[in-house]
Amino acid sequence: MSCNNYGCSTAITSTTGPKGNTGATGASGTATVTVVVAADASYTIAATATGTEYYMNRTAGITFTLPVSPAVGTNFTFITEATPTTGSYVINAGAGDFFLGFIYSHKSAADEIVYTANAALTDTHVTLNGTTTGGVIGTKITVTYMDATNNLWYVSGDTLATGAQATPFS
Repeated sequence: MSCNNYGCSTAITSTTGPKGNTGATGASGTATVTVVVAADASYTIAATATGTEYYMNRTAGITFTLPVSPAVGTNFTFITEATPTTGSYVINAGAGDFFLGFIYSHKSAADEIVYTANAALTDTHVTLNGTTTGGVIGTKITVTYMDATNNLWYVSGDTLATGAQATPFS
């Protein structure tokens, strides 16, 4: 395990992302994207970690807490490497912030979209339980802080789910 300014993880590597991937910093070229495999049950994300990709592989689940009212354009991506089995992957908006956007749900990687979840302006959580609300390996969720006046994170993504699909937003 290693630790840095973004928290502790079992593996940290860097890759080069496309122009603008650092969001609020206003990048004018390629950006370094830090990839974090989160290993703890909870993980608080710093606004300065904008552009980071979080690979979720803790089958007992993990709760991510987003920074409160960061700069517009701050963004993070969450990718499932292991389906949660005894917990859920949860993305919490910071205190006073809310989600707006949509998540498409598929029953398998080959299926067409079979369910679309839309966030209400009062939603503060995205919960991926590994079954009905998604989170099966291959799920990808992106959040971008888009509106400082109304404290809104824009959410988009695709999940793989099983069973009778349900919204991951609450």
